[in-house]
Amino acid sequence: IDKETFAKEILGDGSTALNGFVPANFAKNPDTGEDFRKENGDLLPYNIKEAQANWTKAKEELGKDKIELELISADSAIAKKTIEFVQGQLQQNLPGLTIKLKSLPLQNRLDLQTAGNYDLAFGTWTPDYADPINFLEFYDSKSGLNTSG
Repeated sequence: IDKETFAKEILGDGSTALNGFVPANFAKNPDTGEDFRKENGDLLPYNIKEAQANWTKAKEELGKDKIELELISADSAIAKKTIEFVQGQLQQNLPGLTIKLKSLPLQNRLDLQTAGNYDLAFGTWTPDYADPINFLEFYDSKSGLNTSG
């Protein structure tokens, strides 16, 4: 997904592309004072060729040429714009992928996520405190924030 285009053209609010799980200027290394994002580098570069190679491998492992997934989101205007952009990027860059969109009232989307009844989900969240773990705990399989199973 072209994060630069998303930040500039879809959000258009001064946002910048995020190339890691923790944003820039969020937290500093307590020993060095260096910004966490800068210290850890760009972990999520925009690389279509690598994405396409991984996609081809995934399709081969699944034994499928075409895959259809549903992407759910809340029904806010920005959520709709976001999932439409994501759908376009994924379908354009990953041959054989179809993304169906489903916008729901927020509570309905949350209920589906909690129950694990979804393929892909888009939601927003804000951190509670200025520590990188606040973002990284999403990826702990035991975290209540991780609804991916």
